[in-house]
Amino acid sequence: MSALNFSKISHLIVTGASRGIGRALAIEFSRKLPSGSRISIAARDSERLETVKNEILSCNSKVDVVPHALDLGNCSSKDLRALCNAQNGSSEQGIIIHNVGTTGDVSKKAKDCNDLSEWETNFRLNVFNVALLNNIFMQEFKEKRKFVYNLSAKAAFVPFESFGIYCPNKAARHMYFKVLAEEEKRDKNLTILQFYPGPVDTDMLANMETHSCSPMLRNFFKAGKAKNQISSPETTAKQFLEICEKGNFKSGDFMDYHAAKIDVKV
Repeated sequence: MSALNFSKISHLIVTGASRGIGRALAIEFSRKLPSGSRISIAARDSERLETVKNEILSCNSKVDVVPHALDLGNCSSKDLRALCNAQNGSSEQGIIIHNVGTTGDVSKKAKDCNDLSEWETNFRLNVFNVALLNNIFMQEFKEKRKFVYNLSAKAAFVPFESFGIYCPNKAARHMYFKVLAEEEKRDKNLTILQFYPGPVDTDMLANMETHSCSPMLRNFFKAGKAKNQISSPETTAKQFLEICEKGNFKSGDFMDYHAAKIDVKV
């Protein structure tokens, strides 16, 4: 079964949890978790994480919330293991939501992305440490039920102006999870789902609307807001949670916010 069972004591891990979609997902999922569950929230901003922790506890005081002030673009394997450490021995299942992400400098065209350190930093955050974190998660919860969720994007398979770094890293991350799902398809204790939320009203979108070198992209986001076609993080979290609960997909699928499966070559 692909459906997420919220009756089981869980260890939920959410990256990029201090704001936007990550914050909304951490809060929304926490409402459903039973007593004794643990929620590990990770982001760079320790103050914002404390705020999210308090928001979670106000929704569900029976869970344990552990903030991890962690920069996934610059961290060690020890840091990643601490985030996944299943210290709560009563956990019956592990849930990880890979939400962390950054677009990089969208003011540049692809031909102007010449700073190697910028490429390396972006790929460490969006791809390399996401894969390493997920591998550690798989090890920590080897004998337990595991749910792996990746927040993907249309940029993983469609080229957009000003996304000279973002599109490549989203494509690489997306393919990592496709390979993982293919290799582990016989593991009945593992469910992998990649989710495309569509345009969401976050700081990332605001940055693209303001700084993208593409007039087309800037106008697209402005028009979307004017027509109320941009979802809120809270709406996105509710949509995603419903998809996870219903489980109308097979492990490795890619679904959008309409609960429709997307078939792409990457």
